[in-house]
Amino acid sequence: EENDVVPDLYSQIDLSKPYTVTTYVLGDRPEDTDLVVEEINKILESEFNTTLDLKFIAWADVSTKYSLILAGGEDVDLMFTAPWNYYYTEAAKGAFMEITDEFLARAMPQTKDTQAPESWQSVAINGKIFAVPKNHIGSEHKYVAIRDDLREKYGLDPLTDWDSLENYLVTIAEKETPESGIWGLAASVNNAELCRIWEQRFDIMRDKIGIGPFAYLYNNGAIPKDEDFFLYWDSQYYRDFAKRMKYLCEKGVWSQDALTNTVSDDDAFANGQGACIAWNGTVFRYGKLAEENLGATVGYYDITSDKKVNVENYNNNMFAIAAASKNPDRAGMVLDLLKNDTRLYRLFVGGIEGKHYINVDDKYREKGPDADKYPWDQFAWAIRRFDLEPNDLDPREVALNESFEKRMALPPTNGFTFDELPVKNEMAAINSITQEYVPMLELGMVDDVDATIDEMVSRIQESGLDAVRTEFFNQYHQWLDSLE
Repeated sequence: EENDVVPDLYSQIDLSKPYTVTTYVLGDRPEDTDLVVEEINKILESEFNTTLDLKFIAWADVSTKYSLILAGGEDVDLMFTAPWNYYYTEAAKGAFMEITDEFLARAMPQTKDTQAPESWQSVAINGKIFAVPKNHIGSEHKYVAIRDDLREKYGLDPLTDWDSLENYLVTIAEKETPESGIWGLAASVNNAELCRIWEQRFDIMRDKIGIGPFAYLYNNGAIPKDEDFFLYWDSQYYRDFAKRMKYLCEKGVWSQDALTNTVSDDDAFANGQGACIAWNGTVFRYGKLAEENLGATVGYYDITSDKKVNVENYNNNMFAIAAASKNPDRAGMVLDLLKNDTRLYRLFVGGIEGKHYINVDDKYREKGPDADKYPWDQFAWAIRRFDLEPNDLDPREVALNESFEKRMALPPTNGFTFDELPVKNEMAAINSITQEYVPMLELGMVDDVDATIDEMVSRIQESGLDAVRTEFFNQYHQWLDSLE
């Protein structure tokens, strides 16, 4: 047989019987999924006596279905997971198989060789690994896109910092909104985007880095001491932010209906209802739409260009092997192949070459005629690696990304993750309180910022913050000890 070279990699796995690896990912199922899976299975079946069954959990169903699927009854081998998607709670419940070095050597030899060593550190819980992270690290930096044509209309200079952004938003509110109805920022539900940029101004480490409700300052990468951690919602940083939001709200930068507005600020920017958006590289997509739809000119600005760039950690997207898997070796092998066999990787991530994407010199990719039926990287984030970068990146995005590279830094607490399970009830209570207060604070829709924050913080205290803090520091000290 011409393919008998390849299975040697997996000579320790029994491939004598056919097996279907049931794999769950998040999001909407692309229209051409069946066609693509058929192509994947031609390779898996002929070379490895295995097939892939790819299932999708719609975003709206994640909170209800995710745990149920893992709890048994359904076939499941590979499951997408992340710190923001139940990794710690499910691992603590025993829903994910522990991934040992021996398992990697047997079932995932290519991953054992190719995976960045520091990526494993970001996944470990008390020294044990329960998922395989992506092999790709990117910037988490947030920046703003604005209507440059409107900025020029009012004679404003290009944005350089927070104050120039505020000045732009207020100018739009005072001069443009009454004339055209375009909001400075067509805010929707909250202003989390601006909040992230505010945090960047002060090198605040928070959110998605496994430190519960706490935050600390980057401080040149020093490992934080106990006294460096603070409750973000009770910090002067957050109070000052909420006061700026109240000022912008009173100036009419966004609609009084923003809390209940169901049109996202991004869509509003693309269709001409808003003059500013903020986030990561996604802003270029909406900027392009605004230019195409409205004939607008869009400018992109990093207004915290002197600050550290947080890295999107390896653990932000992962695949776990379900403890309920009937054949974990075969599940590991399929994951190993999807991550490392370029044929299978490109099929899974990007669909069929020539149809869903065009391969340019084996270096770049362009959209194929049916790109919208299987968009590149719509759900395969857990196996991301650097391969076939897009050919049509806006040169301004390339320049911004290059400016980030020199400033990228992993959080000093990389490798520590707060396991919230022992205080899950307290954390659930705290989260539900912040979900109640934060949107209105971020939109400046409160009479008295300090009084509202005091009320929120006192309710957080009553919900068991002390228990959370005690548990947090117990775990943190254990981690610090393990570094010595």
